[in-house]
Amino acid sequence: MTSPRGTPLPLRVLRPGATVARDRTFETTLLLRASPLAVPELPGPPLVGDAAPVLPASLEPVGRARLPNYRGHPRLLFFWATWCEPCKLAVPEVLALARTKGFAVLAISDEDADTVAGFLKTREEPFFEQVAVDAYRRSFVSHGVSGTPTILIVNDEGVVVHRQIGYNPAVGLTVEGWSWSRP
Repeated sequence: MTSPRGTPLPLRVLRPGATVARDRTFETTLLLRASPLAVPELPGPPLVGDAAPVLPASLEPVGRARLPNYRGHPRLLFFWATWCEPCKLAVPEVLALARTKGFAVLAISDEDADTVAGFLKTREEPFFEQVAVDAYRRSFVSHGVSGTPTILIVNDEGVVVHRQIGYNPAVGLTVEGWSWSRP
């Protein structure tokens, strides 16, 4: 960062994939400027009552050829990771909630497809039918997800009706007047 301000600097970015063949690279130009005097106003995550962001086309299904179209259908988005113990503990309750309320569930991880597929092969307990990976974290960013698990319920009109960050097995899921506790 010793280059003079206003001088274009080439920047090559590498995002490693599961294999070298799956690595992604792009090039851009970096222009150093003085820090802004005011921090720009950024949109926050979609809150209850807000329109849910559209899921990015870059979501990669795991174990299926493609993901279904969720528009016009109530759905539950479960942002998770294979290493996340609270995520694993939440699965039975989320499955029960989805089954009881008739929600389609899409489990989204930002890990690579091979890691998620390997986890699903070794898992003995029931898991969600629809699983996708978001290597570029576009759905994580658009939905304001910074921790796992994050659970969003979107109604058939595309409006967020519930948002829960984290999971505590002693408390269970609490969804708009419904309390779901572990037996």
